[in-house]
Amino acid sequence: RRFPALTRQMGVGELNVLATAATREAENGAGFIAEIEAICGVPVTVLSGVDEARMAALGVVAGFREPNGVAGDLGGGSLEVSEVKGRQIGIGDSLLLGGLRLQTTSKGSLKAARDVARKALEASSVMRTLEGRVFYAIGGTWRSLARLHMHDRGYPLRVMHEYRIGADELDEFLKLLTRAPLETFPGIGIVSKQRQALLPFGAVVLAEILRAGKPKCVNISALGLREGLLYSKLTPSE
Repeated sequence: RRFPALTRQMGVGELNVLATAATREAENGAGFIAEIEAICGVPVTVLSGVDEARMAALGVVAGFREPNGVAGDLGGGSLEVSEVKGRQIGIGDSLLLGGLRLQTTSKGSLKAARDVARKALEASSVMRTLEGRVFYAIGGTWRSLARLHMHDRGYPLRVMHEYRIGADELDEFLKLLTRAPLETFPGIGIVSKQRQALLPFGAVVLAEILRAGKPKCVNISALGLREGLLYSKLTPSE
């Protein structure tokens, strides 16, 4: 109710409401969508996994100069991955590796979560296009991991977008993060309590992406699905 009220105050001319993995799968998803439509006064677009992957990849196209690699958007329920080269986007995969889902299905076990992530990523055709290229990491959990890495390295800037970490360096950092109790990790206080619980699961997925895809580095993207939607509405000349 708050968001539509804000859009009215701002005189917004076009309102786009998107729904992702959770509403596709939840038993009460249809009822939830109907209530949102009544509140917002516009139809809700329920994105498929492939649609999610494409929109996230378009966010990377919008935010980077000549991207070349794979865009990955980690949410609570799923991980969407798509190859991206310049303005060209390949067919995407939607993998059941969201942080909340992994936490639940693994019953809190990082070993079980790692096994699930490894199996899913090894089967992904998109991962086979990543070797020697850049992995563009989208999503709040991975931004929190990057913020911890900045703190650990004494990085002097606060800019998250385009923060780049070499694959070997990141692999060692992720191992440290998942081996020790999270509350003892240096600088953990800079990450919100809400994000902290999912950090180890995001770290496990990212470590398995490094293992399966063999990218040269990971580049953090502050832009994702929402910016991809806006980019998709631009004309070719724009």
